[in-house]
Amino acid sequence: MAAEEEADAIVVTGSRITSPAATAASPLQIVDSRQIANAGAVNIQDVLLQNPTFGTPSISRTNSSFATSSAGVATVDLRNLGVDRTLVLVNGRRFVSGIPGSNAVDLNVIPTQFLERVDVLTGGASALYGSDAVAGVVNFIYKKDFDGIQADAQTGITDRGDGFDYQANLLVGKNFADGRGNVMVFGGYSKQGAIYKKDHGTEAGPSDVDQTSLGGLTGNDADLFKPQRPFLSGYSPRGRYYTDNFAFTYDPVTGALRPCTSTNGGPAPDDCGLPAGTQIGPDGFRYLAVPVERYVAALRGNFEVSEALNLFVEGNYARTQVKTEIEPFPLDSSYITPETGGQIPIESMVNGVLYRNPFVPDAIYADASDTDGDGLKDIFFDKRLSDFGPRTSIAKRDTFRIAGGANGKFWSDWSYEAYGIYGQTVEHQKGSGQFNSLNFQQALNAIRDVNDIDGDGDRAEIICADAAARAAGCVPANIYGVGSLTPAVGYLAAPQTLDTKVTETVAGANVSGGLFSLFGNRDKVSIALGGEYRRETSSSVFDPLSQAGLNGGNALPSTKGKFDLVEGFGEVIAPILEDRPFFHRLSLRGAVRVSHYSTVGGTFSYNYGGEWAPIEDVRF
Repeated sequence: MAAEEEADAIVVTGSRITSPAATAASPLQIVDSRQIANAGAVNIQDVLLQNPTFGTPSISRTNSSFATSSAGVATVDLRNLGVDRTLVLVNGRRFVSGIPGSNAVDLNVIPTQFLERVDVLTGGASALYGSDAVAGVVNFIYKKDFDGIQADAQTGITDRGDGFDYQANLLVGKNFADGRGNVMVFGGYSKQGAIYKKDHGTEAGPSDVDQTSLGGLTGNDADLFKPQRPFLSGYSPRGRYYTDNFAFTYDPVTGALRPCTSTNGGPAPDDCGLPAGTQIGPDGFRYLAVPVERYVAALRGNFEVSEALNLFVEGNYARTQVKTEIEPFPLDSSYITPETGGQIPIESMVNGVLYRNPFVPDAIYADASDTDGDGLKDIFFDKRLSDFGPRTSIAKRDTFRIAGGANGKFWSDWSYEAYGIYGQTVEHQKGSGQFNSLNFQQALNAIRDVNDIDGDGDRAEIICADAAARAAGCVPANIYGVGSLTPAVGYLAAPQTLDTKVTETVAGANVSGGLFSLFGNRDKVSIALGGEYRRETSSSVFDPLSQAGLNGGNALPSTKGKFDLVEGFGEVIAPILEDRPFFHRLSLRGAVRVSHYSTVGGTFSYNYGGEWAPIEDVRF
C-alpha cells in the first residue's frame, strides 16, 4: 500500500511538497480537460470566467474597445483583487506578462487543447510563490503522455448573427523509448468576430436595434434608469458655435445656419435642442467584443534518462491581432487652445493688416467679440469629427516563451527540479481618428490672400496666416457644417503609434523530501527548499505627439523600467497524529519566503497553519 501511494505521489498547487493525495490547505478547484473540451471555448479565459471565483478581468475582449493599449488581452482576476495579485503559472513555473508594467499573463497564448487541467488556488500564497500571489494562483498543467493525432475545428455565431468565431487546431504527440520520453507539438488558428453593442442588450437596456439607452438626467430619480431611444451624444458632426449671445448650429433638414440657445442668459430665439448627431450605439461604432485573430504554437517534451534525471522543455508562441473601434472624436475647442480655455480667433493680424477668416459665416462673425483681450474676435465650438472617421487601432502582439530544465528523484523519497525560463511580449499598435492640436490651431488661422502675401499671384485663395505653417504644408480648415473638414484631414490627422516590450528571465531550483516520522506516524515530516532569480524589463513608447499631449488631448508618457530579484523559500509539513480515533490526520505546516528586489529592497513573507481530518472525508 505504501509503495502504491508513493508511486502516485504528486505535487499539488499550493505546496511544493510531494504528497500521496491531491489535498491542499487552501481552497483548490480543478478544471479538467473534459470540462475544457465540453465548453468549446476559443480562449481558456472564457472557461475560467464561468467560475464565480473569478472577478471581472481588467482586460478582455468585452471591455477593451476604449483601451489605449493591450486591447484584446485575456487576463484573470481572482476575487476582484486585481490581475497583478493573481499569479499565473504553467506547470508550476512563471510565464511572461502580456501587459507592460504588469504581471498579468495574456491567456491568448495558452492552447486549450494542450491542457490536462487547470488548478485554481483561491487562498493567499505569497509565501509559497511570491508577492504577486496574494489573491491566489492559476496553474495551467500540460498533458504529459499524449500519443496520437488530434485535429479539430469548430465555428459558431451569436443569435444576433454576429460574433462569427471559428478555429482549427492540430495536436500531435508521440511516446518513445518505451514510454520514458514524450513530445507534443500544437498549432492552431482562431478568429473571434466583432460584436457590436447596437445588436445586444446590456445592463443599460434592451437589445432592440433602434436603441441605446442611458439614464436621463431630468431631475426625476425615476428617470435615471429609463431607456432613452435613441441616445444622442452631445457632439454633432454639424457642430455648435458659441458667440456672445447664441449657440449656432446647422439645421438637420435645411442645412441652414441658425441661432439656438442663449449663451448670455437672455431669451433664446429658438430651442434647437440637442443636435441630432452621433448615436453612441446604433451607429455601429462601439464594440461589445473586439475582434481577435490568433496564431498559436506550442511544444512540450521530456526524456527520462534515469529516475534521477528527467529532461524537459516547453515552448509557446502566439501572434495576436486585435482591432478596436469607437465613434469619431468629440472635439471641443479647448483641446486646440487649452492655454486660452478654448477661444478660437476668427480674425488674424498679418503684417499689420487685419484679416477675417473667410470660412466664418456672417451671423457668427457679427455676434462674436474679443473675449480674451488680444484684439481679435474669437468663438468657442464643439464638433464631432466625422470627417476623420471612427477612432480605430490595430494591435499586433507577439508572445514567446521557452522553458527547460531537469528533475528527478534520489534517496527514494526526495525529488529536485532545476529550470531556466525566458519569455517576451512585443506589441506594435497603430491608431487613427485623432488630430494634431498644433496643426489644427494653425489651420484655423485662415485668411483670404487678397494681398498675395505668399507671392504666388493668386489673390482669391484661402491660406494659413502663419508663414512657417504654410512652409510646413498647412491646409486651411473649415469647421462650419457637415463634411467641411474633409479637404484638411490629411494635414490635421495625427496617427498614433505604440510600441511595447516585456521580457522575463528566470532561473530556479528546489528540492523536497521526507526527514523523519513523529510518534510512529506513517508519513514523515517533509520539507521543500529552493531559490529563484528573476529579471524583468518593461517598456511602453508612444509617438511624440501623444507623449506631449498634442494628439487628441491625450498626454501618454512613455515608460521604461526593469528590476531583478533573488528569492529563497522553505516549506514544512509535519504530521502530528495519524489513523487515530477522531484524528485520521493532524498536521502542522508553514512556509517562509525571503526576497531582495533591486528596486525596493528586502521583503519577508510567511504563513503557518494546521490541518485536522477527524475522518478521511472531512478536513478542517
